[in-house]
Amino acid sequence: MKYSQPIIVEGWQKIAEKYSSWAQYGMTMHSKLVLKEDWDWLESIICPSLKKITGLDHKIELCINFFVAPKKTRGIHVDYPNPQQPNWALNIPIINYEDSEMIWYSGDYSQHTYYRPGGMSSEKITWHSKPQLVEAYSIKEPTLVYVDVPHD
Repeated sequence: MKYSQPIIVEGWQKIAEKYSSWAQYGMTMHSKLVLKEDWDWLESIICPSLKKITGLDHKIELCINFFVAPKKTRGIHVDYPNPQQPNWALNIPIINYEDSEMIWYSGDYSQHTYYRPGGMSSEKITWHSKPQLVEAYSIKEPTLVYVDVPHD
């Protein structure tokens, strides 16, 4: 996997159906934490597919639904760096994903950690030169994505 890798997750459409009502029309962007009460159900759908790929058992560490309106952007960012291993996430399209894409960048930048309300952390990026696009992928099915490099 360079930056994105679609995977087969049997039943992922059930996930999309369950959370499609969370999309708030008229808003350009919002996110919502998925309650831990849902994690067992999500793991029953997702984790068998991940085990087929890695041979390992997996558990959800964090589950957030991000909704970004068509033709909008969250801005280039880096999520939750872990120096011990590459950080990845499983993106599952929920609604209005037909014209969306995830883009990864490289270039000369520095980053520092900041904490959002609720204790979540992200990396603030300061670009010292224009970011260079290295990959773009339209996520129309469950896709493993690297999140420890600049992306939007």
